[in-house]
Amino acid sequence: KVIDLPNSGKKLGYVQYNQFIPGSSLDSVAYDKQLVSIFENMQSSQISELVLDLRFNGGGYISSAEVLASLIVKRKTPEDIFYKEQWNDSYQKYFRSAYGSDYFNHPFVSEAANLGDRLNRVFILTSNSTASASELVINGLKPYMDVIVVGENTYGKNLFGSLIGDDVNPSDYGIYVMLGQTANALDQSDYGTVNGITPDYVVADDKLPYFSIGDPQETLFSKVLEVLGETPANQTARVKPVKRGERLSSRYFKEASDVPMAKSIIRLPGR
Repeated sequence: KVIDLPNSGKKLGYVQYNQFIPGSSLDSVAYDKQLVSIFENMQSSQISELVLDLRFNGGGYISSAEVLASLIVKRKTPEDIFYKEQWNDSYQKYFRSAYGSDYFNHPFVSEAANLGDRLNRVFILTSNSTASASELVINGLKPYMDVIVVGENTYGKNLFGSLIGDDVNPSDYGIYVMLGQTANALDQSDYGTVNGITPDYVVADDKLPYFSIGDPQETLFSKVLEVLGETPANQTARVKPVKRGERLSSRYFKEASDVPMAKSIIRLPGR
């Protein structure tokens, strides 16, 4: 949604995105198109600040991550790199020899609804379940604009892979093979640890009562408003001790953070 900021007179766009999936069986890019339409609305609303809420997003398809990042990035040239693939030494050598060094580079895609000209920064809300493709977006945007991370340390998954099924005896099961890791345009890929990406503002999402997403009193968003100088007037009215609950991201969304970054199935040399 689009939120008016009374102190500055600006408009802020708020997008909560929970999984990187391009579409459905009926329309393979239905969800990507819906995402684009949301950004078209924010573009026409002339927002100048953006909050991207990825606290419950455990990852998904890189193609959808490319779309989302391309709608946000402050681009300089059409060749600006979103992410790079980093394989082991043998495959790095093979792919470079067969396809050239550009094989590893993946640029942003062209999106007419891009907000980059309107933004100098983006606020991204995170939790322990913010993983994989979500972290790819955070890392990929950093070389081009100010990315302000608010919340908890992310999951720490910088790997990509492909699902290999059984062509002879098809079933509902397959083997997901991790193929390599991603890096941004500056070759940075240092978040694949138990610490993940450390927020600029560490805020535990455990204050009770919980408020709706986008509510000015909601814990993570209220921190963003504070940074923007837009702290709600009723925020200071809390005089009772704050109760704390179990952080949902630490337990209930664990399975979501195990969603890998998916590429289309590829054929490896000699296979």
